[in-house]
Amino acid sequence: MSKSIPALLLALLAGAAVSACGGRSESAGDARRVARSLAVRTAPVELRDVAYQVRALGALEPQDFEQITAEVDGAVKEVRFQAGDRVTRDNVLARIDPERYRLEAAKAEAAYRRAVADAKRGAADLARR
Repeated sequence: MSKSIPALLLALLAGAAVSACGGRSESAGDARRVARSLAVRTAPVELRDVAYQVRALGALEPQDFEQITAEVDGAVKEVRFQAGDRVTRDNVLARIDPERYRLEAAKAEAAYRRAVADAKRGAADLARR
């Protein structure tokens, strides 16, 4: 009899466990129905670029500032670089309108010719005296 009590208790516990797992509750049935209704689609793996965009508020500041100065004064006629371009010492970054310097050169040429003519006239006057 002492051997039959533990065996009986073990059988009762096993029966209770089986009956608890075997019964359907509403939440278990709903979960099974949802799991069965999900469609799954597969695709082959491929390598491609992914567009990644971040939207944020803030201020951008450059790491370094460089001051660019022109060798001559004048109005900039053409800019030959974009922000962020890498440039070297030999790159032409901007073209200054040359018209002002053409006019100054023509004016200087006229003044030179007038001075040469005055010098010749002065030499001729000196020779006549």
